[in-house]
Order: sequence, then structure tokens, then C-alpha cells
Amino acid sequence: MIDIIEIKSFLPSQKLNTYKKFKKKYKKEFFINKIGSTHVRKISNNSQEAVVDMCIRAFKKLKTKNTKKIKALILCTQNADYGGLPHNSAIIHNKIRKMNKNIDANVACFDISLGCSGYVYCLKIIESFLKHGEQGLIFTCDPYSRIIDPLDSHTELLFGDASTVSLVTQDISKTKLNYEFYSYGEHYKDLIKKNGILYMNGRNIFNFAASKIPNLIKEFLKKNKLNVKQINYFYFHQGSKFIVDTIAKKMRLKKNQAPVLLDQIGNTVSSSIPLTMEYFNFKKRKKPIILCGFGVGLSVSICLMN
Repeated sequence: MIDIIEIKSFLPSQKLNTYKKFKKKYKKEFFINKIGSTHVRKISNNSQEAVVDMCIRAFKKLKTKNTKKIKALILCTQNADYGGLPHNSAIIHNKIRKMNKNIDANVACFDISLGCSGYVYCLKIIESFLKHGEQGLIFTCDPYSRIIDPLDSHTELLFGDASTVSLVTQDISKTKLNYEFYSYGEHYKDLIKKNGILYMNGRNIFNFAASKIPNLIKEFLKKNKLNVKQINYFYFHQGSKFIVDTIAKKMRLKKNQAPVLLDQIGNTVSSSIPLTMEYFNFKKRKKPIILCGFGVGLSVSICLMN
């Protein structure tokens, strides 16, 4: 199975005070109770290599001694540098190869175009590239600030920029991760880029998450002969505080079962799950653990870590 050795992240220092910007339209309680933050992180508009740069900054935080037999490198992004050509994972590989003697040319590198459900997809995909004892790197970085209309309160106050890197290894002695994936392409227009600008139907996204996610997870747990009470931690995509709280309430989770990480950060798309796992120290949490991503597509991904 895939074992996550370490997760590290990078957050741009620049913050946008969304409450100050939109306080004429929304009360402060809205930002705190619904969004989960009064600020979001933003990259500098001057950077041509925003994705690559943020990924490298996250990589530098990894413990070099942990990286040994890197055989695969996956980048999850839908807003790549240079329009995605070349695949940014190749650029990242070139840069980190110069920094780490344990990384050579014998590495499979590719990008995948997925949003909020992407991290779990990456875990499943990288599994097929690694033999026992080999390692891989999963990067996530989706700077939505590149495609957001700064006057659109539906998106500007919600999305933040971040990057993460997960160092993983294939360990056949451990229990396999179990996955389930779902696609609902009929809702593709609810979160879409048109003419270079992001458009989101927030109400539809919320209704989708609130109605679909609790039932899908319960069905998934039933297949694995588990129930909600047996899961110690649920790492949900951090769409908004209201979405996470609503899902937790519908599933009757305890307060500490579903952590929320949005304050001073925002919704970081594919980075939100690994970012939350890092912040709440997933390595010290008792298993079983559930990871669940949902969003762009619309799509859903679920992973059980035993």
C-alpha cells in the first residue's frame, strides 16, 4: 500500500483582507461562520512560475534524509505555469534534482488536471508507479488567484493559494488503502472557467456537497464493514466552514472528528486535504482515517486509511 511518510506545505505571505474588501456586502459573522476566514492567501502577480516556485518552496521543507528512491512525481493543478506546456512536474523535477542527490533522471513525471478531489486521485495513481520500497512525490498547487475576478465576491473571498508536497512510499507489508471515486458531469457548469475567469454557483456546490457526501461516505464505510463511529478522523476538502460543518452535522460526527482549516488561508482546492492533514498532524492520529475530496467536475474521491 501507499504510506505517507511526510507532508509539507507553503503558504504565500501575502494576505487579502476579504472582510475589509466586502464588508459593505457581508457582515463579519458571515466570514467567520460561513466562510471560515476573514483573509485568504494570494501569490504575487509578478511571478511567471507561481506553481513551480510554490512547489519548490514546499519541497525544501522536507527532511532530505527521508528521500531515497524517488521513482514518480505527480503534480495536481488546473492552473499550471506556461499554460501547462511543458508539464510543470518536469520543471519541478529538474529543479529538485539539482537540490537532492537522491533524485536522478529515472523518475516518471506528469501533471493531472483535477481540482478539489485531486489529492486522493494522486494517491491512487502513484500506487501503480511504485514497487516495494520505492518513493514518490505528490505536489498540489492551484493558484486560483490567477483566474479570479477580483470584484466577484463569490470567489474572491473564498479561494486562497497554497502548495503541498507529500513524500510517499510503497510498502506491501501494510494494509492497502481503499478508494472510491464518483463523477457528476451534469453539474460541470457550477464551477467552470470561461474566457479565463472562474465562475462558481456557490449555492449549487453547497447543495451538492450537503446532499451527496454524507450518503456516499456511509455507503463506502458499509462496503468496508465500518461505521462512522469507528472512524477517528475525517479529513474533508475545506470548501468552506459551512460546508464542512454541515457534512459533519448530517453525519453526526463529534466536534474533533472533522477538523476545519480555513482561517487566514481560504479554500486551497487540491491542497486543502494534505494541508489539513499536515496541520492536524495526521501521523499521530489513530486510524482508521477518511480522506474525502469534492468539487470541480463535479467529482468526489474517498480514501480509507486503515
